[in-house]
Amino acid sequence: MSGGRASRSWRSRVSRFRCIVMLEQCLSLLGKASEVVSGSPQGSMYLEEQVNKSGVVSSIFSLKEGVGALVRALRLFEEKGINLTHIESRPSRLNKDEYEFFISVDAACSPILDEVIGSLRTQISGQVHELSRNKQKDTLPWFPSNIQDLDRFANQILSYGSELDADHPQYGFMPRKSTTDAIFALRILMEKYRDGQRELHCVFVDLEKAYDRVPREELWYCMRKSGVAEKYVRVVQDMYERSRTVVRCAVGQTEEFNVEVGLHQGSALSPFLFAIVMDQLSEEVRQESPWTMMFADDIVICSESREQVEENLERWRFALERRGMKVSRGKTEYMCVNEREGSGTVRLQGEEVKKVQEFKYLGSTVQSNGECGKEGFKDNVYRARRKEFADIAYNYRHGQQIPCVEYTEEEKATWGTVFRELKTLYPTHACREHNRVFPLLEEYCGYREDNIPQLEDVSNFLEYANSSIAFFPACTGFRLRPVAGLLSSRDFLAGLAFRVFHSTQYIRHGSKPMYTPEPDICHELLGHVPLFADPSFAQFSQEIGLASLGAPDEYIEKLATVYWFTVEFGLCRQGNDIRAYGAGLLSSFGELQYCLSDKPKLLPFEPEKTSMQKYPITEFQPVYYIAESFEDGKEKVRKYAATIPRPFSLRYNAYTQSIEVLDNTQKLSNLADSISSEMGILCSALQKMN
Repeated sequence: MSGGRASRSWRSRVSRFRCIVMLEQCLSLLGKASEVVSGSPQGSMYLEEQVNKSGVVSSIFSLKEGVGALVRALRLFEEKGINLTHIESRPSRLNKDEYEFFISVDAACSPILDEVIGSLRTQISGQVHELSRNKQKDTLPWFPSNIQDLDRFANQILSYGSELDADHPQYGFMPRKSTTDAIFALRILMEKYRDGQRELHCVFVDLEKAYDRVPREELWYCMRKSGVAEKYVRVVQDMYERSRTVVRCAVGQTEEFNVEVGLHQGSALSPFLFAIVMDQLSEEVRQESPWTMMFADDIVICSESREQVEENLERWRFALERRGMKVSRGKTEYMCVNEREGSGTVRLQGEEVKKVQEFKYLGSTVQSNGECGKEGFKDNVYRARRKEFADIAYNYRHGQQIPCVEYTEEEKATWGTVFRELKTLYPTHACREHNRVFPLLEEYCGYREDNIPQLEDVSNFLEYANSSIAFFPACTGFRLRPVAGLLSSRDFLAGLAFRVFHSTQYIRHGSKPMYTPEPDICHELLGHVPLFADPSFAQFSQEIGLASLGAPDEYIEKLATVYWFTVEFGLCRQGNDIRAYGAGLLSSFGELQYCLSDKPKLLPFEPEKTSMQKYPITEFQPVYYIAESFEDGKEKVRKYAATIPRPFSLRYNAYTQSIEVLDNTQKLSNLADSISSEMGILCSALQKMN
């Protein structure tokens, strides 16, 4: 699985790990920056401030190439009495007509640095990125501020994209690799041994709190060994060294203390740093344990014999624990494919590793008989077709027309089977809002048993009012955007804040038309779309999205759980009946019947409790939550969102399709004027009605 050439190729990518772009666009947001002065924040996610251990302020600014440009810029520093302690330059990689300058100044100059930054922008038209100034306590994290920002992360999917490539054992955080790639590679290996009637021994290694246990000195060593330039190692060190934190509990808050181990949680740079550490660690073990796959800290060790896999497990344990990480004895499990009698068990330091017949690997169950539950990924024709859909999503940008797809007869037959079976259940099992919209989708969007609707037509139906539809507000402003697979919870929920739903275009494999392990166009168009045409449900969905913007990671997980038990698997009370409104139910013939039977447990929807509920993703839900109405659910989500610790408030401006952060009196005044204007319209309308 890991040839030498592939390994070197991967290490060369890691040694770069976009050193320039990541440090310019991400470091300013992930750990050290207080602001990005040149307009909207660039790069990836969220911001965590730390104090610069060396007591300097570092900045990057770019200037258009020209005689005397740098002299004019440096004169601004001289006029304010600011002494530069370090300066270096290079041609810009983002704009060939510009040069970029990295400077450091003494932190004592920080109070007057704002004036220089302002002058750089106004007098010289420079772009400035501050890297290491602890300017304010509650720094605004990055999140998409306008609808075009969704282009930044729409292709960062967690599932199958366009290629399945196994040139390196690490699948986590790797370009064009995904969870599905790792599942597919493991399945192929298992199938080969099953077909050859040979044993394959697999140990699934679990690490305890892997991110929190990475020693800092080990991190610096691995970065240098991977070829990262020393100056960039120092910048990353500044992010980490002398960082401090507190622990808040029920009885109060601890004193500040130093954090001397582990990677920053929530930082987009941390996965790259962790991948570097794991790559260096695995390089030492790979030669003697070549059959190893990793997805971040999920490690699978494979071998043809029990003795060999046990020996390799011990090598990995020694290498990991020598670097401060710890193998979880309780969660590490062993499985044997095509087991013969007397194969025995695997031991780790004398302790028997739990032996299982199946294991949930990266969310998908793999079994000792070689099954994995994803029929489509061993069908080369289907995989090629999925690549076509992935390419459409990768190339799409906001504002473009969604390309039409010519679906094959086999794909239409699969759609027809799902459409026909579900339509018979909707009158008795689906909520009234779904049943009210569905006939309109048949009339205006081509919903038929023999036709798969186009995303562009459906998106237009949701977004724009149709004057020919009498007495029905078809326009809710929601729109569809093609995506190649699953997004992270944070990115997906952020789309909802702009009334954008990321929708797949591919369809499930024809061998199992009534089951799909991941969302497909049947799920999107039959489950989600009808409810997005309902104003109350559209607002309810947007409230969940707005609550996610800038929320801490632990609350993102809770909001994703709320979304799971409402928008995906929600039930609602309508009169004396309970009906389904969740898309996962409305697109599943079997679960739609099951959820309204006496088998599952039904509980009232309370976001505080719902957000803590664990749930399976590959089987029917044991618990469902009932909302009294969409309006009731929306108000409960709003109240729950108010408990999320965010040092700011925000609102969605539908006119500009942007998020406004309400953090100064001018913005509050503008909001008050807007509300006053709307209230005037409301009062006028009430007077005319009376």
